[in-house]
Amino acid sequence: MIGGHRHPAHAGDVDVDQSWRRRAAAAEAPRSGRAGCGRPRFAPAPGAPAARDRREPRERARLHLPPHLPISSCMPAELPSPAELLDLMPDAVCVVDANAVLLYASAAFERMLGHPRGALLGRPMFELVHPDDIEATREQAVRLMEGGGERHFRNRYRHRDGSTVDLLWSAQWLPRYGVRVGVARDISKLRRVERELEHRANHDALTALPNRRRFGELLGAALAEGERAEVPLAVLYIDLNGFKAINDAFGHPAGDRVLAEAARRLSAGLREGDSVSRIGGDEFIALLPACDAVGGRAVADAMCMQLQRPFLIDGCPVELHASIGVATYPADASDADALVACADAAMYAMKRRRAGSAGVLVDAT
Repeated sequence: MIGGHRHPAHAGDVDVDQSWRRRAAAAEAPRSGRAGCGRPRFAPAPGAPAARDRREPRERARLHLPPHLPISSCMPAELPSPAELLDLMPDAVCVVDANAVLLYASAAFERMLGHPRGALLGRPMFELVHPDDIEATREQAVRLMEGGGERHFRNRYRHRDGSTVDLLWSAQWLPRYGVRVGVARDISKLRRVERELEHRANHDALTALPNRRRFGELLGAALAEGERAEVPLAVLYIDLNGFKAINDAFGHPAGDRVLAEAARRLSAGLREGDSVSRIGGDEFIALLPACDAVGGRAVADAMCMQLQRPFLIDGCPVELHASIGVATYPADASDADALVACADAAMYAMKRRRAGSAGVLVDAT
């Protein structure tokens, strides 16, 4: 240094000095900006979008949110009340106390039964139940509150217009609150289909009479009741004489019409509570509960009288008669198969004696 001024030793000293200062400044500047992980932090440039959370794509996918909408748009300030949500359900939600008094009903209950909700609240639910289902519904409610019963059961309610509504219930007793909560679904359309299928499975398509399968169920129930009450019953085995000739002469469609008419006439000869079934071809069988042999022969006579009037086929009168065998419980047999066999044997005995004639009767004895 001369005269207080520093002079470089040579021309390159200036570049070296400036290079060193730049390195020192660079080494010092990042220290104030380092994060705990040792990586420098950079502030976003003005106007640049903020860095996205790594969880954001997953959250968008979960919410099915389009890319142009912010996640905050899916977070409403207020949600619908539980009552508003329940009113949107197609199933009805009801709350009753231990005495079945209605405390709450959702909008669907009003839609199902036609009664305004305001008019239903505070009323016993059993006032709305179909009379034939009240007792079973009471029993179900009691069992439910005792910790048993079925969580799912069916019953019928009366609509405001007088029609019947079939409901499927799912219910639970909440002892802490002293209430039963039930969810009801209208299954009226389903029950109509079920009843139609049940009818087809248990009835003859041509005559609409009970079929062989249904007759077996009716006979079994009648025998059980006869044994319990110690009362007799009668079975009538019926074969139409002359039907094959009609079928051959006029064809099957005409024969079907004659069978359908014969079924109506046989039914007209029955007492109240009796039934007649078609078990195949031109054979029928009648069940007469609480009836002895004398009463059975009287019903068979009435059936033969019904068949005496000529049948008309395209204006042409034709005659049709019946052979009818009678068997009674417990005089002739004590079980279903044996009872039917006795009536069948009695019918064939008649056919041999009076082939093609009007139904003169012979009983199994």
